Amino acid sequence: MNSQLEIKLAPKMTDTPETDAAYKNHAWDMHDHIPLEFARKLERERDEARGLAESNGKLAHACACESMQYRRERDELVVENQSWKAEAKRWRDMYIQYDEILEKDLDKAKERITNVIAKIKSLDKEINKKY
Repeated sequence: MNSQLEIKLAPKMTDTPETDAAYKNHAWDMHDHIPLEFARKLERERDEARGLAESNGKLAHACACESMQYRRERDELVVENQSWKAEAKRWRDMYIQYDEILEKDLDKAKERITNVIAKIKSLDKEINKKY
Protein backbone atom coordinates (compact mmCIF):
# COMPACT_ATOMS: atom_id res chain seq x y z
CA MET A 1 0.00 0.00 0.00
CA ASN A 2 2.85 2.27 0.76
CA SER A 3 4.15 2.06 -2.84
CA GLN A 4 0.72 3.01 -4.22
CA LEU A 5 0.66 6.05 -1.96
CA GLU A 6 4.12 7.03 -3.19
CA ILE A 7 2.95 6.76 -6.80
CA LYS A 8 -0.08 9.00 -6.09
CA LEU A 9 2.07 11.57 -4.26
CA ALA A 10 4.85 11.54 -6.83
CA PRO A 11 4.87 14.64 -9.04
CA LYS A 12 3.30 14.21 -12.42
CA MET A 13 5.92 13.98 -15.17
CA THR A 14 5.50 16.66 -17.83
CA ASP A 15 7.49 17.81 -20.81
CA THR A 16 8.34 21.05 -18.96
CA PRO A 17 10.60 20.02 -16.06
CA GLU A 18 12.22 23.44 -15.57
CA THR A 19 8.89 25.23 -15.29
CA ASP A 20 7.50 22.53 -13.01
CA ALA A 21 10.55 22.73 -10.73
CA ALA A 22 10.37 26.50 -10.53
CA TYR A 23 6.65 26.38 -9.78
CA LYS A 24 7.08 23.62 -7.19
CA ASN A 25 9.89 25.48 -5.43
CA HIS A 26 7.97 28.75 -5.58
CA ALA A 27 10.88 30.32 -7.42
CA TRP A 28 8.55 33.05 -8.54
CA ASP A 29 5.59 34.88 -7.22
CA MET A 30 2.63 33.91 -9.42
CA HIS A 31 1.22 37.44 -9.20
CA ASP A 32 4.37 39.05 -10.60
CA HIS A 33 5.08 36.62 -13.43
CA ILE A 34 3.47 34.80 -16.31
CA PRO A 35 0.87 32.07 -15.81
CA LEU A 36 2.10 28.48 -15.40
CA GLU A 37 0.59 27.15 -18.65
CA PHE A 38 2.11 30.01 -20.64
CA ALA A 39 5.52 29.30 -19.03
CA ARG A 40 5.14 25.64 -19.95
CA LYS A 41 4.27 26.62 -23.52
CA LEU A 42 7.36 28.83 -23.69
CA GLU A 43 9.56 26.03 -22.35
CA ARG A 44 8.15 23.57 -24.91
CA GLU A 45 8.68 26.06 -27.73
CA ARG A 46 12.22 26.76 -26.52
CA ASP A 47 12.98 23.04 -26.43
CA GLU A 48 11.49 22.59 -29.88
CA ALA A 49 13.59 25.50 -31.19
CA ARG A 50 16.72 23.97 -29.63
CA GLY A 51 15.88 20.66 -31.27
CA LEU A 52 15.41 22.36 -34.64
CA ALA A 53 18.66 24.26 -34.19
CA GLU A 54 20.46 21.01 -33.41
CA SER A 55 18.86 19.31 -36.42
CA ASN A 56 19.77 22.26 -38.63
CA GLY A 57 23.32 22.12 -37.32
CA LYS A 58 23.55 18.43 -38.19
CA LEU A 59 22.02 19.13 -41.59
CA ALA A 60 24.48 21.99 -42.17
CA HIS A 61 27.34 19.67 -41.22
CA ALA A 62 26.06 16.99 -43.59
CA CYS A 63 25.72 19.57 -46.37
CA ALA A 64 29.25 20.83 -45.71
CA CYS A 65 30.59 17.26 -45.87
CA GLU A 66 28.70 16.62 -49.11
CA SER A 67 29.92 19.93 -50.51
CA MET A 68 33.51 18.97 -49.68
CA GLN A 69 33.01 15.64 -51.44
CA TYR A 70 31.65 17.43 -54.53
CA ARG A 71 34.63 19.80 -54.47
CA ARG A 72 37.04 16.85 -54.31
CA GLU A 73 35.26 15.18 -57.23
CA ARG A 74 35.28 18.48 -59.16
CA ASP A 75 39.01 18.89 -58.53
CA GLU A 76 39.67 15.33 -59.69
CA LEU A 77 37.65 15.98 -62.85
CA VAL A 78 39.56 19.21 -63.48
CA VAL A 79 42.84 17.30 -63.25
CA GLU A 80 41.46 14.57 -65.53
CA ASN A 81 40.21 17.20 -67.98
CA GLN A 82 43.66 18.83 -68.04
CA SER A 83 45.18 15.43 -68.69
CA TRP A 84 42.80 14.83 -71.60
CA LYS A 85 43.56 18.31 -73.01
CA ALA A 86 47.29 17.55 -72.83
CA GLU A 87 46.71 14.22 -74.58
CA ALA A 88 44.62 15.90 -77.28
CA LYS A 89 47.36 18.51 -77.82
CA ARG A 90 49.95 15.73 -78.08
CA TRP A 91 47.88 13.94 -80.72
CA ARG A 92 47.27 17.19 -82.60
CA ASP A 93 50.99 17.97 -82.60
CA MET A 94 51.77 14.44 -83.80
CA TYR A 95 49.17 14.83 -86.57
CA ILE A 96 50.66 18.16 -87.64
CA GLN A 97 54.16 16.66 -87.63
CA TYR A 98 52.98 13.63 -89.63
CA ASP A 99 51.14 15.93 -92.04
CA GLU A 100 54.35 17.91 -92.59
CA ILE A 101 56.26 14.67 -93.28
CA LEU A 102 53.59 13.57 -95.77
CA GLU A 103 53.67 16.99 -97.41
CA LYS A 104 57.44 16.70 -97.90
CA ASP A 105 57.06 13.16 -99.24
CA LEU A 106 54.32 14.36 -101.60
CA ASP A 107 56.55 17.19 -102.86
CA LYS A 108 59.38 14.69 -103.45
CA ALA A 109 56.99 12.36 -105.31
CA LYS A 110 55.75 15.22 -107.51
CA GLU A 111 59.35 16.20 -108.28
CA ARG A 112 60.20 12.60 -109.22
CA ILE A 113 57.12 12.31 -111.41
CA THR A 114 58.03 15.59 -113.11
CA ASN A 115 61.56 14.27 -113.68
CA VAL A 116 60.23 10.96 -115.04
CA ILE A 117 57.85 12.79 -117.40
CA ALA A 118 60.69 15.03 -118.55
CA LYS A 119 62.91 11.96 -119.13
CA ILE A 120 60.11 10.23 -121.07
CA LYS A 121 59.66 13.32 -123.27
CA SER A 122 63.41 13.46 -123.79
CA LEU A 123 63.53 9.78 -124.78
CA ASP A 124 60.48 10.26 -127.02
CA LYS A 125 62.27 13.06 -128.86
CA GLU A 126 65.38 10.93 -129.30
CA ILE A 127 63.34 8.03 -130.61
CA ASN A 128 61.42 10.26 -133.00
CA LYS A 129 64.69 11.76 -134.32
CA LYS A 130 66.11 8.34 -135.12
CA TYR A 131 63.07 7.19 -137.04
